[in-house]
Amino acid sequence: MFIIIDDILLEPYQYSYFNEISRQYINDTNTDTDYWGFSLKEAYNNIDAKYNTQYTSALPAEALIQIPNLQFVNYNKDIILPGGTSVNVIGVIKPTGGMYTMLNPNRCSLIYTVSRRLLFKSEPIKMSKVYNCI
Repeated sequence: MFIIIDDILLEPYQYSYFNEISRQYINDTNTDTDYWGFSLKEAYNNIDAKYNTQYTSALPAEALIQIPNLQFVNYNKDIILPGGTSVNVIGVIKPTGGMYTMLNPNRCSLIYTVSRRLLFKSEPIKMSKVYNCI
């Protein structure tokens, strides 16, 4: 029964299943929780209005590039945007670094996290994060 409840809680990420023992050790430093990048669109849709910039970057890029009128840039930690504008960097959490290798910690701040709760797990499982970088 709890597997069905977990599936509902993980909506729409049902392909992620964690058995009762391993779920206690899952976190954003050791587990790839959103292989296909489905959470990126949810993250993009929940960016606060004060962080709406004309530039967006994502990893994997294919998950957002189809959104109309999106000014997409390939962001990296050394990029300087014109006029001192900022960019929203959206990425799926990967234990091997992933988006974190793109970010300059001195110029980026976390603004949103997509996460889901599971039964019998104290902390929510993080799927993706959004940073605003200058």
